[in-house]
Amino acid sequence: MGNMKKFIGNKNVVTLLGMILIVIVLYVFYIWRVRSSTDMISIPIAKEDIKPMEQITENNITMVDVPIDSLRGNVITSRTRLLEETRDGQKPLDHAGVNSYIPTGSFFYYSSEESAGNVVPNDDLPTAFLKYFEPDKDMVAFNYHVNMDTTYSNSMVPGKYVDIYLRIQDQTTGEGYKTGKLISNVKILAVKDSDGRNVFSGTNEVRDPAYMIFGLPYHYNALLHTALYLKDFVDIIAVPTTVDQSEYVPDVNIDSSTLVSMLEEYLDEQELEVPVESSTPQVGEN
Repeated sequence: MGNMKKFIGNKNVVTLLGMILIVIVLYVFYIWRVRSSTDMISIPIAKEDIKPMEQITENNITMVDVPIDSLRGNVITSRTRLLEETRDGQKPLDHAGVNSYIPTGSFFYYSSEESAGNVVPNDDLPTAFLKYFEPDKDMVAFNYHVNMDTTYSNSMVPGKYVDIYLRIQDQTTGEGYKTGKLISNVKILAVKDSDGRNVFSGTNEVRDPAYMIFGLPYHYNALLHTALYLKDFVDIIAVPTTVDQSEYVPDVNIDSSTLVSMLEEYLDEQELEVPVESSTPQVGEN
């Protein structure tokens, strides 16, 4: 026991043991770094060139093994995230973004607040709203500017219905307004933010509404474009069908036929021509 204490108390021995311990730690750390840098993970990459807005399928991806240490940024490491809905309801990121050309051999990236990815869910494509109604040559898509207030704090969502009112300045006196319901039960096809992304995309990202898209018979589409053209004299008010509309539009005092007549009078008096046909494609057109 005394010899052991003398051995441990020897400064040269302690120094030697410390150096050996340091070498062991450095060796273990080196082995860990080598192994971690060579650990492989199987991830999906583009098997062929994928054009903007093109759907991603089993046919245009392939799985490859890459070192985990080589991955940077928001790389998608799961085939499931690309092609299947996740358990928590996240839609598959199965389309190339609007401005994303994905070359052969490229990684797939998801979007975050820090960086934009190159793949998006179908609902984020500009044409996603077409799935909400049957294509009809007499139906057109009407794009209406909105904000958080006019959507009643994001309570107006795709698939729901609204009634559309117009409030028109009295043409005779230039004072006061005439208000009436133009059309009932208009289906909301999409609500987009200022970047054209679907506000209700199923992600945790908060997106403020900027545009609402309706599907309208051509005749009403022309009338609403007339109202937009006369925005200095006419207000468009969309109200959910599920609320007491008298609370939101309490001053209704004319019927729809009178509304149409007033719009036509404004156009005739000011000799305006509303370019509806050239600005609004018909549903189903490319």
